[in-house]
Amino acid sequence: MRLLLISIGAAITLASPAFADDAPKPEEPRKICRQQPPKTGSNRPGKRFCHTAAEWKARDSGAAEYAQPDARTPIGSTGS
Repeated sequence: MRLLLISIGAAITLASPAFADDAPKPEEPRKICRQQPPKTGSNRPGKRFCHTAAEWKARDSGAAEYAQPDARTPIGSTGS
């Protein structure tokens, strides 16, 4: 009986790598790092921010919305 249990245990141990998942892991998107400019008067470098290309594109498009002047209000208008 003891020999049977040892044999079954050895068979399971040796067979377990055969059941391992050999599927390749999905590749993580590459990170792109940008350095923020240093603060005025500082000699220390700015902080680094790392995001994927899609995240940078979303951040840059959002920043472009705020950087555009408002088309409804002409520059230099005095208002009423």
